[in-house]
Amino acid sequence: SMNRMKHILGRYEICASEFYADYAENEKNYRNLELMQMSRLTHNLMRAVDYESVKRKREENFMFLHENLGAKNILKKISLSIDRIIGPYMYPYYCEDGARVRKELQAKKIYISMLWPGIAEESNQLERNYAVNILPLPVDQRYNLDDMKYILDELMNYE
Repeated sequence: SMNRMKHILGRYEICASEFYADYAENEKNYRNLELMQMSRLTHNLMRAVDYESVKRKREENFMFLHENLGAKNILKKISLSIDRIIGPYMYPYYCEDGARVRKELQAKKIYISMLWPGIAEESNQLERNYAVNILPLPVDQRYNLDDMKYILDELMNYE
């Protein structure tokens, strides 16, 4: 594990974007790995996590975004069922011009990943549309409600 944690540990001392290349390389290396046991290092790090607190924070952030974006979110009309959301890692917000908005937010240091990046090039129109236009807004435990307000304000500037 120690050789795969540079991007994780580095973000605590330097801006996360400085380690994006390391993160991308690390992700690429996982593609061909077979399933292995958890390392002692990872096991010890995972034991230090307060999972109930993490779950609560993620749900609070998710609900804040949903309360402010839910009425506009096309996914709500399709299949977003918030009563079954437990410890989410993102809020899926459908945005008509997702590629442009994602790029604008990245310029503001709000990194919005793309779900299913391979689909954007290979699939039918509906699948491409979802891959490009669903913005998985971050809600994880590193963020607080002030962060959620910032993300929401910036999103509304470009949407």
